Amino acid sequence: EIQKDGNWGNVGGNQIGDTVNFRTVSTVPNTTGYTTYTYIIHDTMSEGLTSNVKSAADVTIKVNNTDVLDAAYYTVNVDTANANKFSVSIDIMKAIADGKIATSDKLYTYYSGVLNENAKVYDEGKQDNAAHLEYSNNPNDDTNKGKTPDEKVYDWTFKMGVNKVDDKGTSLTGAKFVLSRNGALTVENMKCDDNGAPTVTTDLIGLVKVSDGVYRVAKAGDTDVVYTVDAGTPVIKGLDDNVDYYLYETKSPSGYNLLKAPVHFVIDAKYSEDGSTIAVGYP
Repeated sequence: EIQKDGNWGNVGGNQIGDTVNFRTVSTVPNTTGYTTYTYIIHDTMSEGLTSNVKSAADVTIKVNNTDVLDAAYYTVNVDTANANKFSVSIDIMKAIADGKIATSDKLYTYYSGVLNENAKVYDEGKQDNAAHLEYSNNPNDDTNKGKTPDEKVYDWTFKMGVNKVDDKGTSLTGAKFVLSRNGALTVENMKCDDNGAPTVTTDLIGLVKVSDGVYRVAKAGDTDVVYTVDAGTPVIKGLDDNVDYYLYETKSPSGYNLLKAPVHFVIDAKYSEDGSTIAVGYP
């Protein structure tokens, strides 16, 4: 499952740089007759996500979603060839013997990733995270393992164009805009230079120029961050849905005044039941 707006389900929407929370829900088996029992959760995130899982400290397991299982009862292994692929091996039999879990308990395994600069943007595609459980299924043959089908969840991110026009609908150039999720800012407090670039960037969304007219939301660690986009037909990639965004004009075209209020917009995404397809409404 993936978390979106505080709820768990099959689909999420995020801004580039956001932490994306995931969990699996599995059941403690009946281990009667077994001397050893394999119980491994396998997870693989697609390249638009960066896994935060490096060790057992990056995973939390809650028994029946309440009591935290001590990390002494599980180990985490990260694939040496793919840092987005890892496994969580739970010592089910020891945890049962120690009274930490019981047959039919639910194990909620929590971990996270970050939506990164390689994220596919709607309508180019989406990110996915696939997980399955490997388990013992024959007490007389420990080499005989079962595997649940892969369960996939999906994470989407979006883009928005910026265009300023005159009263006849003709595109104007020369204007500069900044982007924020705060609708209570003022351009005066941004202390912009003569070219509209803010010197006070509190609550502004940093951007990275990908190519002429194309920007993406910056993430932690980016060094080439800018805050303004030029009016015309630029595109900002890596935006969330169901979020209030505000475009502030920091420099107006020659002969025009600055907009007195920011332009407010919300990207509206309607997801399919399994989250693999969507329809998007732009303002």
